[in-house]
Amino acid sequence: MFTREEDLPLARAVSEFTAQTNFRKSMWEARDKAAKITCSQDSTAWMDYDPCHELECAPTFRELFDRTHKRKGMDDYVSESARTIIETYDRTMADRYADGTPQPDLDL
Repeated sequence: MFTREEDLPLARAVSEFTAQTNFRKSMWEARDKAAKITCSQDSTAWMDYDPCHELECAPTFRELFDRTHKRKGMDDYVSESARTIIETYDRTMADRYADGTPQPDLDL
């Protein structure tokens, strides 16, 4: 797919677009869930309910990727390219932080 160095800008643009789309969708889903839980369309009633309510903290890149790229209720990625991306990310992070330095939750 993106195997040449000159493909990197396009790969980054596609990745950022996908992340923006997934984030926007996640926020809409969180808003709808908050409205259902509070039984109100008034956004001020949602003040105590935030999108990371179940997680109690911001998700890591891996958690967010898994939530947006795995089939619901299954441990299977939606595509082979999603599996390749996360395997490459895991290898890159393992190589980058192999010397024992702590790995950040999100490493761009």
